Amino acid sequence: MTSRLRSSRVSPRSFRVVVRVTIAVFVLITVSGAAVRLTGSGLGCEDWPTCNDDRFVAELDDVHAMVEFGNRLISGLVLIPVVACVVAARRRDPRRRDLVRGAWAILAVLAIEIPLGGVTVLAGLTPAIVAAHFLVSMALIAMAVAFLGCWLVHRITNSVAHLLNDRHFRWGQIGTASLVSLAHDPICPRAGQSP
Repeated sequence: MTSRLRSSRVSPRSFRVVVRVTIAVFVLITVSGAAVRLTGSGLGCEDWPTCNDDRFVAELDDVHAMVEFGNRLISGLVLIPVVACVVAARRRDPRRRDLVRGAWAILAVLAIEIPLGGVTVLAGLTPAIVAAHFLVSMALIAMAVAFLGCWLVHRITNSVAHLLNDRHFRWGQIGTASLVSLAHDPICPRAGQSP
């Protein structure tokens, strides 16, 4: 049992690959969503989760329906790398709680984003809901990129902690803050004052 657990461990390098794939899929779904928007295909499928009342799949001769349905297929595929991130974060060796929590957070936001896409269609592409749908997509990409950056932050944390404990660095900060404070008044006059 122990050897099987060891063999199912994920190295930091493999973990980064999984996160990069997740970012790529998020970018792909964003481009796909942009294609839907730019081609005016947002209501190519008038229902959700089916394409139309009587069909789950879009008709091949309806270009707008195919563009929208393609976007929906890609949306469904997004779940695979996100779940892989959660599994990889849990099996990463060494295991890091911040990465496990981050993976679960991305999955939670995705669980909001998918039905929000449905609400967007069912609400007839109401601008506020379309904007919310887009902003959540951007948040997912930002979260995944930040998630990828966690390994770098972790690697430099000790260096930064050492730097912050350096007496010369602290005096440099105090000096810089003092100069900025002194220069503030001549550069940025208060309301009603001339420069």
